[in-house]
Amino acid sequence: FLLGVLVNVTCGNSSTTPWSPCSEDCGVGISTRHVETTVGCQDLNSVRLCENRKCVKDEEDIIQPMKKYPLNLYKHPKGHGCRKMQKMGQSRIRLGPCVSRRLYRPKICGLCQNSNINCVPSLSTTIQVEFLCPLNSGDPISFIEAGYDLWDNSWLDPIDQELLHSHNIQMENKFIAVQWILKCSCGS
Repeated sequence: FLLGVLVNVTCGNSSTTPWSPCSEDCGVGISTRHVETTVGCQDLNSVRLCENRKCVKDEEDIIQPMKKYPLNLYKHPKGHGCRKMQKMGQSRIRLGPCVSRRLYRPKICGLCQNSNINCVPSLSTTIQVEFLCPLNSGDPISFIEAGYDLWDNSWLDPIDQELLHSHNIQMENKFIAVQWILKCSCGS
């Protein structure tokens, strides 16, 4: 009530910025966007996980984007500067003690013929990934480490919830936004 008058404010989005580029050249990173709302409502910032390409380690164990390695391993379509998409096999996302509940078949960007240009997502969407986390384990995003890949295909076994329950390990579900790459192109 404001001076005896009921004030009913309806909040809605007035504008949304595009997602920022991934914060890392390779491996898991963060992408953000800003959502402006109507007057009298709180503006929002959205965060999602992203990965343009996998990282590899060079001879000195320094993490490098995959573009450093020979391009002649890949066939480029005639007239195209990059092997645009690399389809991965079944994978999960693992962030510290948290793991995605289901398996995914993600795509990542490939390599450009010109090593000074990055192959980056040109079309993507955002999916909500359900994670299974130990109770009170904190925010899964806090477990992100530079140089580690977002998609993990080393552990594909189904999650044995009966085993967790029998060991009195309490779990909770958490949902995290993740970039889902649909198309890549060579950009600057």
